[in-house]
Amino acid sequence: MKTELTDLIEKHIHAIAKDMRLIGIKLREDKLFLESILIFDAASTLSEKIENPVERLDMIRFCVQGMKDTNKAIISDNANMKVIVKEYVIPLMRDKLHDIESTSSVSEQYKCLHVCRVLHYIQFSQYWVDQPKQ
Repeated sequence: MKTELTDLIEKHIHAIAKDMRLIGIKLREDKLFLESILIFDAASTLSEKIENPVERLDMIRFCVQGMKDTNKAIISDNANMKVIVKEYVIPLMRDKLHDIESTSSVSEQYKCLHVCRVLHYIQFSQYWVDQPKQ
């Protein structure tokens, strides 16, 4: 589904990663949480088109941060959605972490900073999942 969405966005809508990330934020604000996650994932994939490697890493990190914020909102709205966050979104965030780690065209220090931030976002998401229902 992500691949089809990304292809649609690239070929027919001509959106860029930044636009998609902003749409993800708007969807979260409208409480369309799963759609928001999907758009953040697509935006991260579209970041591959960003030529500047520093900007590309920034976009991936911003997308994972958007996923983290959406995780908090989705769990606050419906604690039963923890299973979605745990089994789908957190592994997706780890995939994005791998994308950052495998980047070779930026300094190790800059890459390490982004890895630390993404690990922090994953840790927060896991914390919210592990909290008992209230």
